[in-house]
Amino acid sequence: MNQSLTSFDTSRVQSADRAGYWARALSSLCGDLHADPLGNTCIDGHIDLGSISRLQLCWIEVSRHRVALPVSWLSHAPHDVVKILFQTQGSFLFSQEGHQVTIGPGDCFAYDVSRPHEIVNSELSKHEVAVIPAAVLRQRGVSLDRLHLRCMSARTGAARMAHEFMLSAMEELGALSPDSEPGVADALLDMLLPFRSSPGQSIDRSAPAVLKRRVKAYIGEHLTDPDLNIEQISDALQCSRRYLHMSFKDEPVGISEYIWQTRLEKCRRELEIAKINGRSVTDIAFSWGFSSSSYFCRLFKQKYGAPASSILRGCGTQSSAKNRADLAETKAFPPEDSAR
Repeated sequence: MNQSLTSFDTSRVQSADRAGYWARALSSLCGDLHADPLGNTCIDGHIDLGSISRLQLCWIEVSRHRVALPVSWLSHAPHDVVKILFQTQGSFLFSQEGHQVTIGPGDCFAYDVSRPHEIVNSELSKHEVAVIPAAVLRQRGVSLDRLHLRCMSARTGAARMAHEFMLSAMEELGALSPDSEPGVADALLDMLLPFRSSPGQSIDRSAPAVLKRRVKAYIGEHLTDPDLNIEQISDALQCSRRYLHMSFKDEPVGISEYIWQTRLEKCRRELEIAKINGRSVTDIAFSWGFSSSSYFCRLFKQKYGAPASSILRGCGTQSSAKNRADLAETKAFPPEDSAR
């Protein structure tokens, strides 16, 4: 077994305790659920669970049984996640909010785990599941309010490719480096999401613009932090670096350049009034997140065409308006992966 996987197996407990054990195992994926053996003496099941970035991937094999999230249990704060499931053996009946769908071998479908639902397995069932945080889907423009049950075939086409890619990712979990995980998770999401909705449901194309506004707002709030960088923004907004960069694809500069240009503009404005409060160039540069005075002065002159000290002396820039505009376009900034 892949050493990066966590396993749950009902054979580890007494028969009378297996329904409760199975419900607790599922809780690691989707919050509190009720489980019963549906007339059998016990539930026999096995789960292999692994994580890749913010996604959870698992193999599930389980005997005849029933699991449900009753309306009365919503106060238990169920997980805000969506499951995308690929059925490989057996069938089950899924019910949610007055809708029912039968899932059989070769099918795949998605559902919102946080809403009341019931799954009735009438026989041995095997499936692979991707568990996706709802926040990740919202960042990609997927509205959970419009997420409908839809059974699709995973025997051919994009769904089959997505299933095969997911299986490969699960098998290689132990071999993936921490740096490669976000990229693999993003690629998997790109393959999974096109068939997660009902016909006619479209992705909100404004999602990258919404994310870009969130990125700019976060940068504005943390501009004085000298350690502000792509990794920090990615962690704070729970978004991969790749998707952050995609949100800025229509901007004239990337995220790192945007940070430096915003800092330089803040410093320029401070320098224009520094004669009044007696602040130095170094003091102003450091107050806006720069950690090197010489580096700040070099960037400032490249952008504005005059030394920062000349602004402080009241000399202003000597360049023409055109030259200043040309200089402002100079891309003399650190690489995109570093905002330090």
